[in-house]
Amino acid sequence: DADLLRAPAAEIVAPPGGGLRSGLRSGPLTGHLASQLRVYGVFARCLIEILVQYKVLERSSRLIRDVPQSSHRSLRHSSDDRVTFGRKRTRLSTDLKRHGNPREQSMKIIDVTPYVVRAEMPGVPERDWAWTFVEIKTDEDISGFGESTNWTAGGSFLSANAIIQMRELLIGEDPSDIERLWQKIFRAYSYLGSRGLPTTALSGIDIALWDIKGKVAGMPVYELLGGSIRSDVELYANAWFTGCKTPEEFAAAAERTIAAGHSAIKLDPFLEKAFTNFSDGGRISAEGEELAYDIVAAIRDAVGPKIEILIDAHGNFDVPTAIRLANNLFDRSNIGWFEEPVPPEGIDALKVVRENSRAPICVGERLFTRWDFLPVLNSGLADYLMPDVVWTGGISELKKISIMAEPYFVPISPHNANGSLQIVSGIHVMMTVPNFYRLEHCVAFIPTYNNFLVDPIIFDGGRASISGKPGLGHDLDMDSVNANLHPDWIS
Repeated sequence: DADLLRAPAAEIVAPPGGGLRSGLRSGPLTGHLASQLRVYGVFARCLIEILVQYKVLERSSRLIRDVPQSSHRSLRHSSDDRVTFGRKRTRLSTDLKRHGNPREQSMKIIDVTPYVVRAEMPGVPERDWAWTFVEIKTDEDISGFGESTNWTAGGSFLSANAIIQMRELLIGEDPSDIERLWQKIFRAYSYLGSRGLPTTALSGIDIALWDIKGKVAGMPVYELLGGSIRSDVELYANAWFTGCKTPEEFAAAAERTIAAGHSAIKLDPFLEKAFTNFSDGGRISAEGEELAYDIVAAIRDAVGPKIEILIDAHGNFDVPTAIRLANNLFDRSNIGWFEEPVPPEGIDALKVVRENSRAPICVGERLFTRWDFLPVLNSGLADYLMPDVVWTGGISELKKISIMAEPYFVPISPHNANGSLQIVSGIHVMMTVPNFYRLEHCVAFIPTYNNFLVDPIIFDGGRASISGKPGLGHDLDMDSVNANLHPDWIS
C-alpha cells in the first residue's frame, strides 16, 4: 500500500480489528513492526513488477508463436509493404523466428546466380559494356539482387565466375547474417588476396543480402543503416560529352548539361591516353597536353566560374607529369579536383603529388576495403574519397569507409560508372552519410540504368532519389535481364 509505505513509523497503528489501512493514525505501533512492514511493502512492489513484466513477455511470445509462416511469403505483395497485427506493425523477419531455435528455424539461402548482361547504350562509344548482376534466392520465396560489374578487360565475366565459386559458401546460410557472411567470404580468399576480384564478387553478394534484409524487415536499406539525413542525393555528371573531340564541342556539351540542371561535371580531357593504360610510362605529348588545357578552358568559359569542373586522370601519369597537369589546370581553369593522378598502387607517389599539387586530390575507385583507405586517411593524401560500392566490398564496406573518413572531415563521393544497382546502392548509403559530397552518374547511361529495373531511379537534373520501397526498392526486371544476357555468358 503506497500510503502505508510513505507514513512515518510513529503514525502507523494497529487497527482495533481490521486491516492496517483502516487503522492509520489511530494508535502507535512499535518501530520494529513498522520497519518490517516497510520491508514487506518493498518486497510486494518488486513482486508485482516482476509479475507484470512476466505477463508482457508471455504475451509477446504468444504473438511471435502465432505469426503465420505464410506471412513471410506475402510480405513483398502487401499494399503498403508491411504486415499489420492489431494496432501495431510487426516485422516479419528472421529475427522473430529466432525466439525458437535459430539454426533450425531461420531463413536459408537456396541459390546464388550471377547474370552478365550486355548493356546497350545508343550514342555511347562502342565498347563491350558488360554488367554483372547477382540474385540470391531464399527458402521463404524472397530474393535479393546485387551487382558486381567490372566491365574493363572482361572483368565482369571474372566477377561472375567468382560468384559461382563463392556459391557453396552461401548455400544453407541465414541471409540476415550479413557481417558474418562478409567475413566468411573475405577471409576465404586471403591466400589469393582478398582485395580486388574477391571483393568485387563479394560486393554483389553483400548488396543482395541487404536487399533481402530490407524486404524481410519491410524497410528500405537506408533505414537499416541508421536512417536518412537527406531525401535525395546530389550528383555530378560524367559521360555527358559523347562524341566530343574539340574544345568547341566539349564547351557546347557542357552548356547543355548545365542547362539540364547539373552544377558539377567531370571529364578526362587527355584524349591521346589509352583508358587506364600506363604502358607508355605515364607521360603525355606536348600536343596532347595543350589540347587538354584548351578543352578545360573552353568548358570553363562556357559554364562560368560557379560550376565545378572535376578532372579524371585515370591513374595514367608519373609523378612529375601529374603535378604539372594538376597545377596548370587548377591555375588556368580552377578545377575542383584532380582524380587518380598516379596508378592506385603508388601510395608513396601519391604522397609526392599531394605535397606538390595546388589542385585538390581525389582517389579511391580502385582502392578495396577500409584497409586500402586507412593509409590515405592517416597520411592526409586526399581531399576527397571515391570508393566504389561494387568493387570495395558492397554496402557494408562503403558505409564503414564513410564512417572512417568522417573524423578526418574528408568528404565521400562514390565512384559510379557501372550498372543500375551500383547507383541504387550508392544512393542508399549516401542518404545516411553526413560527410557526403556528390554521387557520380553517367548521363548517357540513364535509359540503360532503368531498362534493367522494375522501378526506375528518379533523376531530376543534378539530383537522384529512389523508390523508398523495402530493400533496395528497385528489383531487377528479370525479363530484361534474360533478354539481354551477354552472348559470351550464354555460351
